[in-house]
Amino acid sequence: MTGRAVIGKIRDMIGSRVYKKLSVLALLLGAICAVLFNACSDRNEGKVIVIEKTKTYHRAECPKVNMAKTQFMTIAEAESAHCAPCRQCMPHEQ
Repeated sequence: MTGRAVIGKIRDMIGSRVYKKLSVLALLLGAICAVLFNACSDRNEGKVIVIEKTKTYHRAECPKVNMAKTQFMTIAEAESAHCAPCRQCMPHEQ
């Protein structure tokens, strides 16, 4: 069964008015999530991620920060805490 057939069955089951309202709610929810995501990412702008165990700091997209206990700091704060920059992502060259 294709995606369109599934959507058509769902629309038939719940009624077209309810389906339209749910579609609008889904769009609004998506817009709200996008705004919140941007607000959260702006809050950490200019900061690096410090891995507490290794005492190294990284860019947010560095694969080394996955599944590690981390915290956000500025580069100056990380260096004053005697943390070294990551040799792979080189966050000090931003």
